[in-house]
Amino acid sequence: MNVAALSETRRASLTQCRLAATLLFLGVFLAGPVWPNGWEHRAIPLSVLLRALQSEDPAYRARAALSLGIKRDPRALSDLVSRLARGESEPAVRANIYRALGRIGESSAAETLVRALKDEQYPEARAQAALALGDLADMRGLDALVVALSAEKDARVIAGLVSALGAFSDSRAVKALVTALKAGDPEIKRQAIQALGRTGSAEAVKPLLTALAQLSGERHLIAAIDALAMIGDPRSRAPLEDLLINSQAESVRTHVVVALGAIRDGSTVPALIGLLDTGSLGQRYLALVALADLGDPKAVQPVTEFYRSIAQQLDSIGPAETGDVMDLLVAALRLQGAALRALLQLDPGSALYAFLHGAKHRAFSKDSAAGLRLNVLVYQARRLAVSGLGYEGSRIAFDALTSAAIWDDPDPAIRAVATRAVAVSGQPDAIDFLLKRIADPQPEVRWTAASVLGRLTEGRAEDALRLLLTDVHSEVRRQAVLSLAYLNALGARADITRLAETDPAARVRITAGEALKMLSIP
Repeated sequence: MNVAALSETRRASLTQCRLAATLLFLGVFLAGPVWPNGWEHRAIPLSVLLRALQSEDPAYRARAALSLGIKRDPRALSDLVSRLARGESEPAVRANIYRALGRIGESSAAETLVRALKDEQYPEARAQAALALGDLADMRGLDALVVALSAEKDARVIAGLVSALGAFSDSRAVKALVTALKAGDPEIKRQAIQALGRTGSAEAVKPLLTALAQLSGERHLIAAIDALAMIGDPRSRAPLEDLLINSQAESVRTHVVVALGAIRDGSTVPALIGLLDTGSLGQRYLALVALADLGDPKAVQPVTEFYRSIAQQLDSIGPAETGDVMDLLVAALRLQGAALRALLQLDPGSALYAFLHGAKHRAFSKDSAAGLRLNVLVYQARRLAVSGLGYEGSRIAFDALTSAAIWDDPDPAIRAVATRAVAVSGQPDAIDFLLKRIADPQPEVRWTAASVLGRLTEGRAEDALRLLLTDVHSEVRRQAVLSLAYLNALGARADITRLAETDPAARVRITAGEALKMLSIP
């Protein structure tokens, strides 16, 4: 398979590696503003915020309303509405109250917000009332938003109205947004495109495709592509594939890959497979993600061949070279992980080579941030590969799972994944191997062994599991209890009763109590 982006000159390869940063654009699917975790607001006691809402200082009232919205506590609803009913004089405070009502999300606030949208004189307050109606997505607000959009002149309010209409799939919302799409303001046009995508309505596909054909600016074009991705309608396949072929803009093509992956009828699989040969590194990664998600068997052979090309690239890079080709190595390892994940989801039974290759130990120096990064990527790929060996199910895969190459590995997480994979493999002697794992020095391996032994319905595991009831690690004891219950090990009832009554770990006591109930079922 052609691996031009990985095998051309290193300068060209490094340039393409950096394009993987375009993966960050996946965040465009999040509608509305993204707040930080809001701890500074949520940590303030509700009673303190409600008192501040009554402060004589409008700045305190505005801040309190903002925090109450981020806190999203329904108990604040009546105080917020009451503050408005008493005639809050400051427009900024009213604006924050409206937004808070939307974030709290109680539909009972819809009438208050509809009234605000109609009567408010302050543009920012109207804009926040509109956004709040979008948060509620209550049908009582739809007509008010449509009417307001037809008459509004202030750009801030229009932006809020357009954004809010994206919360409704109703044809009235779509028609209003199509009208907004024809506006002269470029930013309003872009927001209308995004909102049409958020409606998720099939009625939005035709106007979006029309926009796609007419738009020239990259920013607007990407907005239209992302909007079509949110809807995932097969009618967008051909126009998107044409754009993939004809666009010279790398960012546009990358967004198209995601949009093609969002079409669920399988029609985009050939185009996505083609990108494994022709796409940039970022596009190849996204194509692998999409193919794995679509699950079409036609992708198995191309992804397998692609993995072989990546394996050859990785095997050609020695540890001494890592300082010179760090970006190339990082990109190759990411592609390796994506290909392994795809094969695991598509058809693990046909991926023996990939899983055997991916499971190999590969270590880099941990003396730098770059080295740590490489080791994390290797670990992620190995977890996928080792897990895949279990699902592949052949004797060759089982022998690899039980080899010294795995069990001499210093990483207990890899040994734990291998323990589960051995159980999944279904090989007749898997139980013998797993019984030995209960003596592993690392608790993560022991509790994994305890967990899978109970799922193999093998009676001779009972004695080994009863030994684990005295393990020093609470999770090992808990998993042993569960497995004994699954095996209906009535002989272990006394030991489990003891744990239910006296174990120092609450989780073990609770699990033991539930296990006793299971053992009591005839």
